[in-house]
Amino acid sequence: MDSSGGVILHVREANIWGSPERLVLGQIRFLEGYSCIPVTYRRRGVSNAFADGLRREGVGCVELAEFGPGDWRTIYRLARTIREQGAGLVVTHDFKSNFYGYLASKMTGCPHIVHFHGVTAEGVRVRFYNAIDRAVMRRCRAIITVAEQTRQRLVSMGVDGDKIEVVINAVPPEAFEKVTYRSLSPESGRKLIIAAGRLSHEKGMDILVKAARILKDRGLQFDIRIYGDGPERTELDALISRLDVGDCVTLAGFMGDLRPVYAQSEFLVIPSRSEAFPLVLLEAWAQGAPVVATPVGRLPELIEHEVDGLLAPGVVPDSLAEAMGDALKRPGFRDRCGGSGRDKVRDRFSFPVQVAALKNIYGRHMKAGQRS
Repeated sequence: MDSSGGVILHVREANIWGSPERLVLGQIRFLEGYSCIPVTYRRRGVSNAFADGLRREGVGCVELAEFGPGDWRTIYRLARTIREQGAGLVVTHDFKSNFYGYLASKMTGCPHIVHFHGVTAEGVRVRFYNAIDRAVMRRCRAIITVAEQTRQRLVSMGVDGDKIEVVINAVPPEAFEKVTYRSLSPESGRKLIIAAGRLSHEKGMDILVKAARILKDRGLQFDIRIYGDGPERTELDALISRLDVGDCVTLAGFMGDLRPVYAQSEFLVIPSRSEAFPLVLLEAWAQGAPVVATPVGRLPELIEHEVDGLLAPGVVPDSLAEAMGDALKRPGFRDRCGGSGRDKVRDRFSFPVQVAALKNIYGRHMKAGQRS
């Protein structure tokens, strides 16, 4: 890659390969004019999912040695990496990396930008980390987020709105390629429904399981497969068993490339309690799969009801079941609405649009002497 625009370090810790990780990979591949170097952590000699995912894609990364939680030496290792790589900008993607990046920025004078992907509230410890994150975001050079709703949330948390930049999500060209290496055919007479995301409270997978019970009671035939992992997996397993929907709801685990899943599904369902701009929405549309979703965050703006998907009337199992049942019973729902979604992604959510916005932001904040 041409590095005339300077060197950018993307720092990320991740125990899954999800939307933020794919976003970083996309910038490495498509952000022409900059050299983007991913940085992550190797705790006690064990790599994480971000590094593993990059290697699968043929991309190397810098792995900082870390010997346990709160290993302060990792901050000095990050500062050393900034100097060794000649970085003109550090972009961080999670609360630990935001904190480490802020301190390493102070040590080296390298500008620091946070790419904000949202927050969770999974107990006292994570809420404490989120509080530290808010303090960092009030002090860093700039913040990038994916939706105006998320920007407003940050402002409500005390972050200066003038330094928050909204850059829409996008998918790379290969998102449209057909990949059929795995057969996912459900039982005869059933339609395949897909959900994908972190198994955590805000993603609402429990709402989906309860909606499945309602649809089953109505005699509808379907096969729901939930892809992802997270802290609520055990609770979801128990809920599936308690509601006796194990014959039509499966926790399918994490899958790095969901293109063959989207391509064979009747539709993607997003049952979230909160959302910013889910990349899975664009990925499903790119494969011609329509979307049924709860009306939260930016989803009502993105999904044109009855054109490229359906919006549930509320964020409760009955409402989601109503919309899913409607989609299951509509003849030609996938072909008609999925085709419209595919066209929308091609026209509005392509990488060239996103990359142009990011290049503008990075260029404005790049360390003096590193600009092209």
